[in-house]
Amino acid sequence: MAMNIEERLKRAFGLFDRGKFDEAEAIYEECLGSLTEKISPYYVEALHGLGYVRSAKGRYAEARDCYRELLEMAKEQDDWQKEAVVLHQCGMVERMTGCLPEAKDFFEKEYVIWKHEASDFHVGFSANFYEQGIVALKEGNEREAGNFLQQALEFAERSGDLVALGCAHRGLGQLMASLDKKEEADMQFHSAVRAFEEAGDVQAVKDVNRLHRGLD
Repeated sequence: MAMNIEERLKRAFGLFDRGKFDEAEAIYEECLGSLTEKISPYYVEALHGLGYVRSAKGRYAEARDCYRELLEMAKEQDDWQKEAVVLHQCGMVERMTGCLPEAKDFFEKEYVIWKHEASDFHVGFSANFYEQGIVALKEGNEREAGNFLQQALEFAERSGDLVALGCAHRGLGQLMASLDKKEEADMQFHSAVRAFEEAGDVQAVKDVNRLHRGLD
């Protein structure tokens, strides 16, 4: 029996999570082609998924197209929550491409939305501060990176979200490594691995271990 759209999207996400990007991309594209209503939550989910896959595959211009469409839709619907989520993804794409001023602009706009509309959304603040910290680190501004990443950790602890906690520790590990503080970097990376393992995020564990091995 053919899978319905919800099952196909769930399968695509599972494939993406296991690093099977080509298979996930094919399903997301198939789903988008079968959906005529762009306001459908399934269309939004599929377009988000396609943006994730294309970012992971390094096809950043195509990922930008996905997020540009999602951003326009969020603004048309006057949906601040969706807008904040898409701004975060836009910032991630620019950070991945090394366009740091553009990334900062997106993350700052996202932060303003959370601050004004959802001041108690701890996991959102943690993710935002983590990204701003990584951008600052890439710019060589280690003091600013430390401030952002420490805030990311504090908000992650308030939220209780294990992935946010793992990201914050990973970022602090990268910062400590850049400062040649190997023992502190080791501690942060170990904490990141524990959080990601508890969350069941296998790929994140691999990424942290790769960063950690780079210290040896």
